Amino acid sequence: MNETAKAFVEQYSMQPHPEGGFYKETWRSKITINTEGMGGFSSRANRNLFTSILFLLPGDTFSALHRIRSEELWNYHAGDPVVIYEIIDGQWKETLLGPGPGQSLQHVVMPGIWFASRCSNPEGFSLCGCVVSPGFNFEDFEMGSNKQLIHDFPDLERYINWLTRLP
Repeated sequence: MNETAKAFVEQYSMQPHPEGGFYKETWRSKITINTEGMGGFSSRANRNLFTSILFLLPGDTFSALHRIRSEELWNYHAGDPVVIYEIIDGQWKETLLGPGPGQSLQHVVMPGIWFASRCSNPEGFSLCGCVVSPGFNFEDFEMGSNKQLIHDFPDLERYINWLTRLP
């Protein structure tokens, strides 16, 4: 991890994220909502209206394929562009989040979509903000299993092997 990335991790007291990279929760709405009947939520649960984190992804690692039950809005903040990979209806999609031409400053990952990310520069880093609504809860987080994802999406095996940590 380069010195600028280390400085951001220290400045914001970021912690390692299970999917890869580092994060710091910056806001958890005081307003709560009942998620009963909302797509992806299997049981009645109260969630914060939204949560927000800073997410730093060093160039020498990746955010592994995972999914959550909520919408996740990514916002580019600093560093190198980040590639967001998604499996949508069995198809591989790549979005480049960054400040340059042909890049997006924001991107929404819809609920239940398998997704991962990687910094576009192996020696750099990407700093993003992620806003989740209904608010993030680790109960709603699922890390992708290499074996299960390849079973479900055999045509995407090369991508899945590249972006999973669990067997």
